[in-house]
Amino acid sequence: MTGDYLALNVRSADAAAQLTRIAHVATAYRMRTVHRSSRLLIAVGDSLDVHPLGTEIGVIIGDIYRRHVPAAAYDGAPDARHELLGSIRKGQLTRDFWGSFVALGYEEDTEHFFALASPFSTINAYTFINESCVAVSSNPRLLSEIADKRFSINWRAINHQLIWDDLPLSETCLQEVTEIRSGERLSVTKDHRISIDRMWNPWEFASSGEAIAGRPDAVDRVGREIRRCVKARIPASGVLAIDLSGGLDSSVLAAVCGARDGQTLALNLYSPQTEGDERGYARVVASHVGMALEEMTPDAGRADVSRCATAHLPRPYARSFAQEIDRLGLEFATKAKASAFINGGGGDAVFCHLQSSAPAVDALRSFGAGPGFLKTAYEVARAAQCPVWDVVTKSIRKAVRDPRKRSWRTDASFMTREAASMRFTTNAPWHTVPRDVLPGKVEHVHALYTASFNTNGLSRTGLMKGLFPLLSQPLVETCLRVPTWLWVGQGRNRLVAREAVSQLLPSRVAGRVSKGGLGRLRRDIYQKNRDRIREILLDGSLQARGLISPRDVDEYLSAGFGVTSDQSGRLLRLCDFEAWIAAWT
Repeated sequence: MTGDYLALNVRSADAAAQLTRIAHVATAYRMRTVHRSSRLLIAVGDSLDVHPLGTEIGVIIGDIYRRHVPAAAYDGAPDARHELLGSIRKGQLTRDFWGSFVALGYEEDTEHFFALASPFSTINAYTFINESCVAVSSNPRLLSEIADKRFSINWRAINHQLIWDDLPLSETCLQEVTEIRSGERLSVTKDHRISIDRMWNPWEFASSGEAIAGRPDAVDRVGREIRRCVKARIPASGVLAIDLSGGLDSSVLAAVCGARDGQTLALNLYSPQTEGDERGYARVVASHVGMALEEMTPDAGRADVSRCATAHLPRPYARSFAQEIDRLGLEFATKAKASAFINGGGGDAVFCHLQSSAPAVDALRSFGAGPGFLKTAYEVARAAQCPVWDVVTKSIRKAVRDPRKRSWRTDASFMTREAASMRFTTNAPWHTVPRDVLPGKVEHVHALYTASFNTNGLSRTGLMKGLFPLLSQPLVETCLRVPTWLWVGQGRNRLVAREAVSQLLPSRVAGRVSKGGLGRLRRDIYQKNRDRIREILLDGSLQARGLISPRDVDEYLSAGFGVTSDQSGRLLRLCDFEAWIAAWT
């Protein structure tokens, strides 16, 4: 695929022959070799930018920007390469620079290999390591070529993923394939010592001591970072396709990137006469910024619940209801001759839309049971349209718990008792939570990692460049410093972001309370495929391995529960797992 890359560090005596063989493999995958030394080969697809670190070191793949000025890090200046390399050697790359990139290199004198994934990078980094080589790639099928074998299913990881879905785990669902996650660095030394270091620590920004004091300051800082980060990520030339739902996040992107002299085109997907019909909002935004808008309706009948759209990845990221979103998005972008698409994914997480009592809990722990707490509880209840005393009660109960022990959201629906009893046995992607971090900030950080995980759910990113500018490191860090209670008010969530962009958007959009979505599409897919779902799950690998209960699945489907039930989505998700497993067996 155009967005794939491969790095191979060979440590055996036949390094030259191995590198030559893999160079041919890369060519077969339509990748070009961008770096080759005595022990290292790096090849990339056409859509990835490459920034050399030096003939004897390696490259940075992707988009990388200077930390404090809105400029690309590799801007052609003679000192750019030395500056980047110096930052890498000091372990300061994620402090001095940001972007969506993977840094890869091998230092001949120390025989040290490294691979670093930037915080919130949309370029994946999966690894295969044995006694003779270290391989890193965005595509496990390339790792399979290097290993010269087909990887088997890691059923323990499948069990984990079923319970803790959306949680980035270093262990993947393929045996021998691991992941370098957001903000992590892999190091392999001369004597083959392997280590993973977390180079980005969210708690540095989420701790109480780093909190921004008031809403005006928060609005100013968040607004500046929104404009800076979005403008930095937008290509200077070429047609750009934007997914414009009409919600706050996609509207922010449309307003900041603007029409670009007719080079930005918008697509709105809608389900008529449902919560998924947001055409009115999308039209207002497109008209406001002078952007051409096309409207299309997904067809639930075209979704195939037995197919995995991202089968090459080492986990069942893709969801069947996203197939139509991807198909129409790709059709639109291809017709427009767009070189990239831009999506507001992650905005809810970045702008602290927690949908819980957490802001009130944080206010209670910070101010005590006084006016500040009661005002926040009222605002949370107003935004959620629920009784204020429910919020107060839940906040008091939650406030006495240790936020450091907050568990990740789980779902063991339809799983067997034995499978559901699995304990969390793998490392989380974040550092240990400090004592001074409030419960709401723990939820905020968890949501950010979920958002990063879910950017892999769109198959378009394998065929064209996908941009998710709201998941930009400087913006994320600034938003982590905003106390959770400042994000709610006036009956609205994400209030700081709304006020930060109020001058860029029509008030009808910036201040909207309703939230749309394509839930109707998912419900229709479930309804049209109920018999197929039964067949897939009752005869599938999950039940054969004792991970799900065929009796519970059959009882639910036979009872004819309404399609609005949350369990219909869970059954579709189990089908996603079956489709991915079938692609690897």
